[in-house]
Amino acid sequence: METRAYPENQCIVCDEIITNPICPDCLGQQFKAWLGAHRRTLLLKMQKEVYGFGKRDERGTACVICSKPMHVCPHCLAKAAQRVIDGEDDIELQSQFMTHFNWNLWGPPIGI
Repeated sequence: METRAYPENQCIVCDEIITNPICPDCLGQQFKAWLGAHRRTLLLKMQKEVYGFGKRDERGTACVICSKPMHVCPHCLAKAAQRVIDGEDDIELQSQFMTHFNWNLWGPPIGI
């Protein structure tokens, strides 16, 4: 099996260039804070989904918050988090999540 080499600023999930470099740890903290206020029961599930991203090597785009190297764009990370929220079948929770963390994941923001 061939190992693919990625440029330092390319997302390993979607292959796009990372233009909003916020790492999984920093963005995950934001998800965790939001969930703590809205649905604490999902914290462990979200943590398993989000914190598994981007652990590759010391090269990568530097996170603008903590300066750690990163390899997954916030867009892909937010999509993973959205899958956790969507699994709850709670339209109000889904709408609130999209209001706070929408990067046009699957179209324009709700209400536009």
